[in-house]
Amino acid sequence: MRASSLKYIGELGRATLIGLTLVVSTIRPARVPMPDLPPATVLATWTQLAQASAWSPRDSQGEAVFRGRIWILGGWTARNQPILQDVWSSPDGVEWRLECEQAPWSHGDLAMVAAFRDRLWVMGGWGGEGAGDATNETWSSGDGGHWVSEGNAPWAPRAAAAVAIHRDRLWLFGGTSHPKVPGSNFADIWSTVDGRTWERELEEAPWGARSYLQAAVLNDRIYVMGGGSYLPFYHAENDVWSSSDGREWRRETKNAPWLARIWFSAVSYGDYLWVVGGWSNHPYRNHNDVWRSQDGRHWERVGHIGPLWSPRHEHSVVVHQSSLFVLGGYGSPMRNDVWKLGEVVGPP
Repeated sequence: MRASSLKYIGELGRATLIGLTLVVSTIRPARVPMPDLPPATVLATWTQLAQASAWSPRDSQGEAVFRGRIWILGGWTARNQPILQDVWSSPDGVEWRLECEQAPWSHGDLAMVAAFRDRLWVMGGWGGEGAGDATNETWSSGDGGHWVSEGNAPWAPRAAAAVAIHRDRLWLFGGTSHPKVPGSNFADIWSTVDGRTWERELEEAPWGARSYLQAAVLNDRIYVMGGGSYLPFYHAENDVWSSSDGREWRRETKNAPWLARIWFSAVSYGDYLWVVGGWSNHPYRNHNDVWRSQDGRHWERVGHIGPLWSPRHEHSVVVHQSSLFVLGGYGSPMRNDVWKLGEVVGPP
């Protein structure tokens, strides 16, 4: 995951046992066989728009669609390397323009990013080597090049939360204050009408404390799904919850057919919820599977015809000009490619 040295192993470094130096990064859990996937009920074509984009390979970047363009913001590249602070945009996923080489926000690793109220927002995130340096700073921009500090949000510093736009409000769900500290995950829910004044909707959501989760809106309901924790103890879910108001929640399914995972992407596209890629520890692997659902309860696997993007996690998925795009992420090696979903046909 994220190169042979685990991203957040950070300060663990090397351990010395009886005169022998044990390199922690070489230890991997025993391989667990991948369970059989259900047969695909529909098939899709994918087109690779770019093998190497103008922006450098990365994962954990923010993404948005804003003013008719796809945006990539910040991200993580490798241990001992600075967190990225650049901002790029594209009208089509092929031609990219550098909008800001060094944005003033410094916590661009697993920050929460959204296009809301005709502005781009970068909220929270980690900064510095090894992560763990969480913030609750919020920044906004009307053009992606010039950024304004919006102060500190009332929610605790965090990264890897989920965000969604629902009923003209920006919502934030869960997240973690530190990737290696037990009990650092959150279960709270916050919303804002303007990006500056926040209200805590729930202190403890029924889906419990978790990070690396995803949220999407379909048919006037918010759906929260998956996620869990990475260190010090890996835990992942494949449940799906929904709410019309962000306060009253119902569990649509305890176990969706997609494998429990973190570091995945989810969007609403073409009257479906979509779950795309990610990483699991049991079995230990990146994913390049694609799933969709019209209600969060019943899921179908979307197979593919022809080429498919490589397995990866912490990639970006956006919906732009009536198409779904997959961008970057880590899949050994780090990526800066761009793929576009084509026709979906079925049954196979």
